[in-house]
Amino acid sequence: MHRARAWLCGFVGAAYLRVRMTHPHLPPEATPLDAGFLRTFHGSLVALLAVVAALSWLIDPLGAFGTGILPPVITADRDQKAALYRDRRPPPAIVILGSSRSKTLPARCVEQLTGQPAFNFAVNGAGAEDFLAVFRFIRDQRTDSVRELLIGLDPETLQGSGGAHRALESSRFLARYVGGRRWAGRLRTLGADLFGWQAVHGSLESIRRAWHPPGRPPETVIDSDGVQRYPESEHMWRVGTLAASGRVAASIPGILSRYDAFEALDPGRVGDLERLAREARSAGVSVTAFIPPLHPALERAAAGTAWRPRTEETVRLLQALEAQGLLRYVETRGLVGAGADSTAFVDGVHFLAPVAVKVVEAVLGRRDGCAVQ
Repeated sequence: MHRARAWLCGFVGAAYLRVRMTHPHLPPEATPLDAGFLRTFHGSLVALLAVVAALSWLIDPLGAFGTGILPPVITADRDQKAALYRDRRPPPAIVILGSSRSKTLPARCVEQLTGQPAFNFAVNGAGAEDFLAVFRFIRDQRTDSVRELLIGLDPETLQGSGGAHRALESSRFLARYVGGRRWAGRLRTLGADLFGWQAVHGSLESIRRAWHPPGRPPETVIDSDGVQRYPESEHMWRVGTLAASGRVAASIPGILSRYDAFEALDPGRVGDLERLAREARSAGVSVTAFIPPLHPALERAAAGTAWRPRTEETVRLLQALEAQGLLRYVETRGLVGAGADSTAFVDGVHFLAPVAVKVVEAVLGRRDGCAVQ
């Protein structure tokens, strides 16, 4: 049976090849309509690309061009906070830096504990080059106003990037402070900023939201002092309906995946951090660094991953800089286990006011000085 089937397949295959060889398909003949079709096709393609590029440029959903005529879906928080800082009165004397993990640290609590005006300049996806750029920006705005930096420095702010990343390179306010890396990176990302799926989808989503505004409040809000709030999550936490454990568990795989290829701290970003510390010392600005706490469930899940050695490397780096007199390192990683409310988390790394207040009190060395807003 198998031999007969193989013989039949071979016969059919040979017959097919013979037909193909003796009766090849002829290329289609040109017609007078071909030129018109090609002109229409190429004209339509160019017009479509022009419309897409115009939408991406005018709506600017990624905050890449500074031309946004509609509220963006993705917040360009570097420029938003730079504008808020520039207009802030009185001028901040204490500035909080960090990634999104530090965006809820309350400037008002810092002001209550120190008597000095404060501002939260933490931004999404921050790297050490962001901290350096922000420091240079705020020094240019008001040379002598800032006296202290509080830096929430998690290992990912020192993860390899190959230079300043797109969000910083495209910032209208901060890009000039990243050295000579701006324009090469800008040209590399121009196509994605105009035609990429995120840009196109963001433009269409901005139009949809403008046409049919959502009936629920925004997930996050940035106040005039730079502090980010989660209005809906905060309300749910206050009334006891925030399902923190489910959110934390769902976020853990994505957070830990960032450490899959994280083999060492990036020398370029370590260098940017050291430059920041030296420039701050020269300017008479003190620096206090800390690692924002995680939810205990994430810490347990991360124990056997690259998160632990990278975190320990970060601690040793900060301790070495402290030994050189460049900054002060404060241990805050165990705060949640030591009494802060583990239900006040949006996910495994982003926390609400009850935890944020504890972090500020620990960093400043003053306990029970702030009320949860």
